[in-house]
Amino acid sequence: MSSSPSVASLRELIEQAACGDESAAREIFESYSPHLFRVIRRRFLPVWAPLRRDLDSIDLVQETWQTVFECLREGRRFLTPEEFTGFLLVTASNRFHVRYRARVKVQKRALLREEPLDPTKHDRPAAGADPAEIVANADAVAHCLAGMSERERTVLAAIGDGESLAKVAQRLGVSVRTVERSIRRARRSLAKGGIGTCDRASEV
Repeated sequence: MSSSPSVASLRELIEQAACGDESAAREIFESYSPHLFRVIRRRFLPVWAPLRRDLDSIDLVQETWQTVFECLREGRRFLTPEEFTGFLLVTASNRFHVRYRARVKVQKRALLREEPLDPTKHDRPAAGADPAEIVANADAVAHCLAGMSERERTVLAAIGDGESLAKVAQRLGVSVRTVERSIRRARRSLAKGGIGTCDRASEV
């Protein structure tokens, strides 16, 4: 971020903002918003994120600041700019997950309200398939992918398409060992989200 306040300056600005000083609040906002916006666009709302259709990055930035300033008015204080930045990013993460969970619930309700398909006009769903669960799982996969590096997503897609490790390594200009490490990291990310991996990725 550019021109971040010093430790003493930040503490003073926080005290002033907590007391209702709009100029102090604006200075904090303008100092930290560029970094917050970049993190949100890169980590939570990249172009492939499903929530991007419903939630603009600027909206999430504003929701984050609203929560942060409420905490300041309630007495929350920070010893260093780094501590304040960490709190800002955690707040953004919490706001994102609130929106994410709300979106999944809305989709589940929408699916449950849909009229049953006419079996004479449509294919029957697979036995045991729960449409709401399918939507939730698809969003969970997309969210996990959004948290991976570009290389990890590329490697997973290539392996899923049947490419060999050697071919993937050659295309990316890296070693086979690097590809294997990328797969292992991707598998850990998917596992944290409760998502299984394809057989070929599981073998690495």
